[in-house]
Amino acid sequence: MPIRSILLIVALATTILAACATPSAAPRDAAPAEAPTFVFAYRVYTAPSIGIFEVVPQDRISDVLAPDASTTVIRWRTPYPEAGSLRHADLDPLPRHILETPFQENPDQLTNHAYWTREFVGVGPYRLDRWEPGSHIDAAAFAGHALGRPKIDRVVVRFISDENTMLTNLLASNADIAMDNSLRFEHAMVLKREWGPTNKGVVLLDPTQPRMTNIQFRPELANPGAILDLRVRRALAHSVDKQGIVDGLFDGEIPAADQFLPRNVPYFADLDRGVVKYLHDPRRTDELMAEAGYRKGGEGAFSSPTGERFNFEHLVIAGSQNERQSAIMADGWRRAEFEVREGAIPAAQATNGEVRATFTALSSVATGGGESGLNFLASAQIPTPANRWRGNNRGAWSNPEYDRRWDSFQTRWIGASGTGSRSSSCARRRRMSPCCFSFTVLT
Repeated sequence: MPIRSILLIVALATTILAACATPSAAPRDAAPAEAPTFVFAYRVYTAPSIGIFEVVPQDRISDVLAPDASTTVIRWRTPYPEAGSLRHADLDPLPRHILETPFQENPDQLTNHAYWTREFVGVGPYRLDRWEPGSHIDAAAFAGHALGRPKIDRVVVRFISDENTMLTNLLASNADIAMDNSLRFEHAMVLKREWGPTNKGVVLLDPTQPRMTNIQFRPELANPGAILDLRVRRALAHSVDKQGIVDGLFDGEIPAADQFLPRNVPYFADLDRGVVKYLHDPRRTDELMAEAGYRKGGEGAFSSPTGERFNFEHLVIAGSQNERQSAIMADGWRRAEFEVREGAIPAAQATNGEVRATFTALSSVATGGGESGLNFLASAQIPTPANRWRGNNRGAWSNPEYDRRWDSFQTRWIGASGTGSRSSSCARRRRMSPCCFSFTVLT
């Protein structure tokens, strides 16, 4: 085994040993979070019938062992640069004393166990006191946490789906923090105006979450089938007014985006020079559709040589900002003489992998940013019935060259020497047009 792989194993074992040295467990059903809980967790996460397998980094792991109660050893198939800093959802421990018997008896039903909701037991700084579905979660400080008792005694997490209600709660001091996409940009501007003179609160705008439009590449689902034609995909991209989107949603406060990674990565300038940019250009849209065999008929809509009109569906997750984005994009497509049907996936189905992956043409989504999120176009991330529709590559785009480059990227040390390969990989992906980027979401 190369020396680098040995160092990775030692680094990871040390990290987990530090967490296990002071056992943490919720008092409701106390048991120490010892090394065997990680071994059991690996078995669960990699069970095909369960479908909660995180592709990266678990596909790099060959085995997880527990030589004793306070030592976890992870064996890696390949070198993995972030082995010494595994984060949330990479290999979270699971309570063997609660889940092992249900897992052995009926693994297909394990995800329906009450552990995942009202009976959750974790190793974090807060223990679950109460979970009211659709209402709130009550959590109390846990004195037995490995890093000590938290300074805040109690945390209440409220589920507020309406953004205006969230704004009202903040202004009335009935809530302390609003996270992620619980508020729209204009709400943030209201809070800044109201809080500014008295320093009553702080609004942090973080443009790190890329917003993109997925394209359906499954031939059995793609409708119209012409969406599989690269010329058609490029024509659709050229008819999207990205600046109009960011002006309409964010008053032009953020720039439009042409690729996945944020502007604060050190090699962004190289990436920006090399990436293909699909500028708003209706004339180029007409040219590309003509190359694909489509002409505008008497009513203006694109039609094939057989007279079939080109029309497609565009989906977003239900929500005011998402639906406003959809309306702006649809307006641009209609101005270019495309026929588009707008649709919204109900929020209750936002976590349904099958619903999210079986759209017919285009689906606009926000996805996790940063280098680790580049796996969203890897073939291993394609949701299928076999993996219970898990994975972020919902359009099912697959390219061996991209997979090879992603695999190479994952096994190299992060440093200046990798800058060229990173920017080159992203540029190649954009030439293939597997998706269309619009902007980076402000959260």
